[in-house]
Amino acid sequence: MVAMDRANYAHLEAGRRPGTDEQIVAIAKALQIPVDALYGPSAA
Repeated sequence: MVAMDRANYAHLEAGRRPGTDEQIVAIAKALQIPVDALYGPSAA
């Protein structure tokens, strides 16, 4: 579970607001995925 209200999460998801490192790590942990997976495909 991520301790974040729906409005804040919606802003993060839509890209209107960057998440803090702690929020990003908490979301990745809750989804059981690597943190890098939340940033999309690399440009390389």
